[in-house]
Amino acid sequence: MSDSRRTPSGRIKFLQRIQMALVAVTAVAIVSASLVMGHSVLTAGRVHDRSELARNAVADLHDELLAVHVAFWRGRATGAGAQIPVASRARFEDATTRLTALMAQRTAVQAETGTIATLQAAVRDLGALVRSDISAIRPGTEQDRALVARADGAIAGVDRGMTNWLGLIDREVAARERSDERMITRLVATLGALVALLVAAGTVLWFAIDRARKGAVSQIAAEHDATAAVMASVQDGVAVLDGAGRIRQVNGRLSEITGASREDLVGALPPWASQVADGFVGEADIELTGVAGGFTVILTSSRLAVDTASGGWVHILKDVTGRKKAETELRERAAEQDVLRRVATVVARGAEPTEVFDLVARQVGLMLGAEAGLVTRFDPIAERGVDVGVWVAPDSGAERPPARVPLDGGAPTALVYRTGRPARVDDLSQIDFTTAAVLTGHGFRGGVAAPVVVGAQRWGAVAAFTVRDGGLPDGAEDRIGRFAELVGMTVANADARARLASQAATDPLTGLANHRSFHERLEHEVARAQAEDGELALVVFDLDRFKDVNDAFGHQIGDDVLAEAARRLAGEARFGELVARVGGEEFAWILPGSDGINAWRAAERARRAVAEAPFPGGVGYVTASAGVADLTQAADAGNLLRLADGALYWAKAHGRNVTLRYSPEVVHELSATERAERLARSQGVTALRALARAVDAKDSSTARHAERVAAVAVRLGSQLGWNQDRLILLEEAALLHDVGKIGVPDVLLYKPDRLTADERREVEMHAHLGAEIVSDVLRQEQVTWVRGHHERWDGLGYPDRLPGVQIPDGARILAVADAWDAMTSVRIYGVPRTPGDALDEVRNCSGTQFDPRVAEALQVLQADGRLTLTEASSAG
Repeated sequence: MSDSRRTPSGRIKFLQRIQMALVAVTAVAIVSASLVMGHSVLTAGRVHDRSELARNAVADLHDELLAVHVAFWRGRATGAGAQIPVASRARFEDATTRLTALMAQRTAVQAETGTIATLQAAVRDLGALVRSDISAIRPGTEQDRALVARADGAIAGVDRGMTNWLGLIDREVAARERSDERMITRLVATLGALVALLVAAGTVLWFAIDRARKGAVSQIAAEHDATAAVMASVQDGVAVLDGAGRIRQVNGRLSEITGASREDLVGALPPWASQVADGFVGEADIELTGVAGGFTVILTSSRLAVDTASGGWVHILKDVTGRKKAETELRERAAEQDVLRRVATVVARGAEPTEVFDLVARQVGLMLGAEAGLVTRFDPIAERGVDVGVWVAPDSGAERPPARVPLDGGAPTALVYRTGRPARVDDLSQIDFTTAAVLTGHGFRGGVAAPVVVGAQRWGAVAAFTVRDGGLPDGAEDRIGRFAELVGMTVANADARARLASQAATDPLTGLANHRSFHERLEHEVARAQAEDGELALVVFDLDRFKDVNDAFGHQIGDDVLAEAARRLAGEARFGELVARVGGEEFAWILPGSDGINAWRAAERARRAVAEAPFPGGVGYVTASAGVADLTQAADAGNLLRLADGALYWAKAHGRNVTLRYSPEVVHELSATERAERLARSQGVTALRALARAVDAKDSSTARHAERVAAVAVRLGSQLGWNQDRLILLEEAALLHDVGKIGVPDVLLYKPDRLTADERREVEMHAHLGAEIVSDVLRQEQVTWVRGHHERWDGLGYPDRLPGVQIPDGARILAVADAWDAMTSVRIYGVPRTPGDALDEVRNCSGTQFDPRVAEALQVLQADGRLTLTEASSAG
């Protein structure tokens, strides 16, 4: 017996093959016997049919001959004629022909040969008689009797022959029928015997197979019990898989590892099926998820030693999560130490603090697989964080975060600031605070931060941010916490050096970089941008009319204004940019990585930051002008500064409180003659401004009257759609509109009682005198505005009594602005009106004293909040 027949399954398969062979042989025998029986039956049927046909044919011929005989004798007896009728003779001939053909067919049957020969002789005799001419033989004669005797003998011979032949055919048919019956009986008996043999053999084989099957089941059960006992004793997870790769047996340890019950596992594909190929044999590390989270196992797969026909595998799973975690921690700590060595090396070679902080930011981001890293220094007074080190991965899709962020809300850095412990936020979009909104607006989705402690103080934090949902690895807060402890001393040293360097390069009044630091940094940034083919922009600021602030409030207040302006400008700068004080009231802003248009936008934000809130010390509002240029327009640092200064000069010459980007089409280089003319005009305006301020200063109630009128006039002109150039001219005229009062005696200017007619005429001369004074400095159009600012819409004004639109448009605006300030300011001859009462008065005088369009513009400004006492009293 072969090896395969020694196992229970092998014996079962052997007996099943015998059973199938027996069935096949019996089926072939039955089919063969059936074919033989069918062929015999068909043959016997054909012979029987031929015998029946012959018998029927002989019977028909016998009847035909008898019919001819009867017809003949009927004719002889009735005297119808002595001759056989023609029709009967034809029938006889036809019958004779058919009988001859039938006898020729049957001569092959040996038993019928003699009878057929006798019949043939009788038929010939009868035929000779039928064909002979007997018409001459008379009935009743001797010849007639002889003919009758002859005919009777012939008929009797044919009758006997045919009767004998029919008897032989009948015996043959009967014998054939008996032979067919015997053959069918034998075939039926044979088939019955074969079926009985098949049933008997099948029964014997069924019992044998059943016995073998029970033996196999017993053996498998014993093997299963033994396997289960072994599997239960194994400390690793064990799964037995069938040929289709589905689990058919597991141990309890596997259920513990996977967190699935035995019922859920058996019959299903293994949970790790997607991580290994079909039919895999060998070892592989795979990751699984259980009740306690994810873990790592080593899978060992081998084929089953038995039942190889249907296939099958044994999978053993060893949980190595703890070992892998320990290895990972060792690698992480080694990486952290390596990062610390890199940072220490950079510090040791005397690198700039910004380089140290940027390196720390980059290393913390790379260490955690994040897209951005930050080093943030806390500012407890302002309660905000200042990013001193920033790294954003290229092509990450994230934007550089803002350099300064508030420390409120639930962002990681803010949590570190409040708690002093590492913090992690996986979904910043769920935190409803400004800081988180800023971070998500720059593309970040989650982050982690840890405190950097220097001495006993919480100096700041290191942080990492990711653009992916749930992208930070598990335990990131622990790793960044360890890293923050390691880099704390390094950060402290770099920060101390940074403070020392800052003190040497800082303007003591504003805290900004000083003139020397600015030029050194500008040269460095220009060289770096040109070497790296990068972008660089420069903005130059100048406070508008700052000399007036010093003159009016003193240098101490002026210094406070400079410090506050510096704070506002620096608050708009990003990390890596430099804001410096480069002159008395002049500032410069270096923007590495920015082009001209972005620098212009930044400068506009800074300009608005200066102008939109009043300054302390009662100064009120102060504005600034700015000029912008970028490195695409200049060949070196000196040229870049010159272009930015040119844009600043153009901005101040065209209205102030504006940001102008350098463009050859806008900022024209002035010739020496043009510069001299503009300088002379500027000096002339300055001198007249001093004269006008002297007039206003005679009485404290009119102090800064011209500046307030100029501020209101410019707003009115802007509301009426004037362009910037004309607004500049209007402002100059407004500042000098009352300069003619220098020729009016003080006793008349400040007389509290009503003036006489002569006194009034003398006061009214100031409009004509003022126009004469400014005619050599201002343009002719401006001169007409100064002369006509007391004209009335109804033509009753002075000095020329011009009505309606004949009054110059600038003069109409100055008239409303002058009246508004007179009504809302404190004067020795009256109590100031409220803005509402003053507006009602202007509205009542619209169309008589004032141009209706200008009066309507004043109402719009007041309704929009752009014309308040505070603003009006401090504008300019």
